Amino acid sequence: MIAPAFRFVLGIALAAPLSALALVGGAGVAPNTADSPWVGVGSLTVGGKKFTATLIAPGYVLTAAHVAMSGDPASMSFQLNAGQVQTFAASEVFVNPGYSGTTSGNVSGDPTVHDDIAIIRLSGSAPSNIPAYSLYQGPLQNTLLSFVSYNGSLVTKRVGENRADVVFANAAGVFETYVFDFDGPDLSTNRLGANLPINGTLGANREASL
Repeated sequence: MIAPAFRFVLGIALAAPLSALALVGGAGVAPNTADSPWVGVGSLTVGGKKFTATLIAPGYVLTAAHVAMSGDPASMSFQLNAGQVQTFAASEVFVNPGYSGTTSGNVSGDPTVHDDIAIIRLSGSAPSNIPAYSLYQGPLQNTLLSFVSYNGSLVTKRVGENRADVVFANAAGVFETYVFDFDGPDLSTNRLGANLPINGTLGANREASL
């Protein structure tokens, strides 16, 4: 799982849900139930601070490099909540070797920090009834994005959506980074992409930002 994951370089973490940063707006709180579509998104504790990570295989989670790079695996744990919290210790951290923490070398107009992605190996496997999410390998332009975040909590998981308005290539010409805006009730608030309906708001109970 590690090699294909590191092909994709985003401002956050690229999996089915995007889940490293705090979420604003959106649809509200997702239930902590076994049948929730987001049951495989968990709370990640790093040095006592709470973040978010996504299960991509029974014993691996995906998160942001800026979350994981400064943490000793001994200080990390991943918590799943399907009605009750299950905790898994971390055993190893793999940070994308291209992550620099800066925007130096970006093509003109690209505001994002590239390669901000890491995989954490857990000391055990998640239960078989908790689904892992496949890594997305399709085009990003105008793709509907699902955001999931614990916002520093162990129990409260918020969800929302947005669309990728603009996709940037890296210096080698590989499309790998997207940006999006938080749209208001009409296209006068659109800041990214053409003023077309597809770049407008998803609605007050869906549109979210990070």
